[in-house]
Amino acid sequence: MVRLAITRVILLGITILVIPVVPIVIIFAGVSSPDYVIKGTLNLQAPDGAQPSYVLVYWEFLKSIVHCDFGMSTASGRPAMTIVRNGFLESAKIILPAIVIACVAGTLLGVWSHTSRFGERLWRHSRFLFFIPIVIFSYLAVYALSYVGISVLSPIRYLLAAVILAVYPTYVIASALRKTVGEIRKSRFFRLHQATGFSPSDAWRVFCWKFLLIDYLSFALNLLIFMFGFLFFVEAPFGIDGMGQRFILAVHRYDYPVVIGYCLVAILVIGCVGFVIDVAKAGLDPRKSNV
Repeated sequence: MVRLAITRVILLGITILVIPVVPIVIIFAGVSSPDYVIKGTLNLQAPDGAQPSYVLVYWEFLKSIVHCDFGMSTASGRPAMTIVRNGFLESAKIILPAIVIACVAGTLLGVWSHTSRFGERLWRHSRFLFFIPIVIFSYLAVYALSYVGISVLSPIRYLLAAVILAVYPTYVIASALRKTVGEIRKSRFFRLHQATGFSPSDAWRVFCWKFLLIDYLSFALNLLIFMFGFLFFVEAPFGIDGMGQRFILAVHRYDYPVVIGYCLVAILVIGCVGFVIDVAKAGLDPRKSNV
């Protein structure tokens, strides 16, 4: 796992070096004119007034990335970093509660369906509900708010958006929890500790709980990636001006500084969180513990 963490850091560095190539690719692909990308978006000017070289474009954009300066939005004229930061802060009101809701609800549902016959039957017959598209739940919730006379712009929309965004992750956590518990009980590691005098409850209390914690750490990163990808489907129906909504709007407007800013910041957040999780998982692995 330590090697995986080191590999993640190396790939993150390579990604930062590759991102400045994007404006050059946009020009070669014919998506936008050189003047729009180089002068209008990146605001670069050659000393003699000619078109800057691609090498200059690359290095100037790389320096901007290092300084967290993505230039000015071509649509609004505001600093792209300000738009990106405000979008992330708005979306954090949904993502953080959604991760907590998914972990708590998934754990309770997984334990209940694993220990109760009724829960097991209900789990088998209702799993299809978790595969209903998020956008359907979002518009049903918006309709329900309108029906009971609550404004869609009220603060409760953040809670509803978080609950809806946590629906499928709840299923993933519950399913993984059921599978992990079953695999641990059948594992040689668990039987070895029983043979050395540990009762099942003692083995879980001293060692095996770490396997579940490792699973939850893995869930945290995967859920973060999932929620980044599906934010738009809860933000658009509720009118939340978060990064999902702003990213799609920037794509429609060919607002390259904002698009690249969101992509890079998301990559950095996911990479840093993944690095911390990999290091934590390496330290928690109970198979490295001495009995």
